[in-house]
Amino acid sequence: MEAKFENGEKIIDKVSKFKGTILGVAQYWNGCNRYQVQPEISKDGSFREAQWIDEEQLERTGKKKVKASEKTHGGDRPSPTSHML
Repeated sequence: MEAKFENGEKIIDKVSKFKGTILGVAQYWNGCNRYQVQPEISKDGSFREAQWIDEEQLERTGKKKVKASEKTHGGDRPSPTSHML
């Protein structure tokens, strides 16, 4: 089953009105796609926890997609080398 949304898209949960940016997608064996959605930083500057939401509950907000960085790996650590595996 193909995912309806892509990482970096701005979405809203039609049920809870939770808004954010898609960080990841999980495709389950039963055919359900779930997306990890990261909300914006709160007004007081604190981070809020990302949530996993079913695809059927999501819709695009119409805002532009957030672009990923040029990095090919996460964090400031080097990519694994053969001696690390």
